[in-house]
Amino acid sequence: MELIKTTLDILEKDRINNISLINFIKNNRIFSTEIIGNSVLVRGESDRKWVYISSRDKAELFRIKDKLTIEDENFAAIDDWMKPVLTMGRKVLWELETIQFYLPDEVHMPDQEIRSVTLKKNDARTVYENSEYKDYISVEYVKDRIIHGISAGIYDRHKLVCWSISQDDGAIGFLHTLDNYRRRGYGYNVTLAMIEKVRNMKELPFAYVKKQNKRSINLLLKLGFKENKIIHWFQIR
Repeated sequence: MELIKTTLDILEKDRINNISLINFIKNNRIFSTEIIGNSVLVRGESDRKWVYISSRDKAELFRIKDKLTIEDENFAAIDDWMKPVLTMGRKVLWELETIQFYLPDEVHMPDQEIRSVTLKKNDARTVYENSEYKDYISVEYVKDRIIHGISAGIYDRHKLVCWSISQDDGAIGFLHTLDNYRRRGYGYNVTLAMIEKVRNMKELPFAYVKKQNKRSINLLLKLGFKENKIIHWFQIR
């Protein structure tokens, strides 16, 4: 526990860049942490066993790589500059590249014009089947996030038509509106609801978006989010 506290103290010095790892440590089972200079290596588990790394120094990153084992396959929220070092000499089985956005504390949010409600666990199948990330997640993962994370959705009678849920590191994600319900402000208001819930927890709202997803990027920028960096999830062997 003392090592985890020390690790969090180091990460909090650069809260914005380390927000994913900070929240992952707080929300999930952690197997081990190692501190190398001002860099951090964390192994933990949510839907799978993940390796997280925080580093600003290439020499320290090479020292971290030397500590990796053959079992360290799945890497999460890895900064763009780290990926070539970590994948050197290894085969990349799959990769997901996203842009990280965060919402500064001083940005004020407007009131929600359309109210949303918390999702139910039996909504997991709908969320999964409409997700562009089906290759990386499962229905069980979505159900777990609905139960243990935060969510917001809009229903037409009993039909879920727009929603968002938090990821295992607290990121606002999975925003989706069914085709026939777009251009009604549903996605905008669901995102407002998610931001309110995150801020009520005294946390920093942040999100990951594929660079091809211009609709979501434009929505985040409209709400005052700032683009931070490119990060990767990948599996190597």
